[in-house]
Amino acid sequence: MKMGLMSLQTFNIISLRFLIAFIITGFLFYKRIMKVTKQAIISSFILGFALFGVFTFITFGVSMTSASNSGFLVSLTVIFVPLIN
Repeated sequence: MKMGLMSLQTFNIISLRFLIAFIITGFLFYKRIMKVTKQAIISSFILGFALFGVFTFITFGVSMTSASNSGFLVSLTVIFVPLIN
């Protein structure tokens, strides 16, 4: 991400990551997508908005610190998510 931020802006990187994930997931699970309910769409929107916020803060943080510090901070999310849950 640090190298990508040298050539692209923050929101461009985030949008590319989300677009690639959407295309791959849509291709792999297209049958399940056709059976989605309104409640699932609302829940997905809320979770997607939260994930977008997390990626925004992480990407801005990576652009303002060294690669080793940002790697450490990003890897802390692996520890904090189960604790918060």
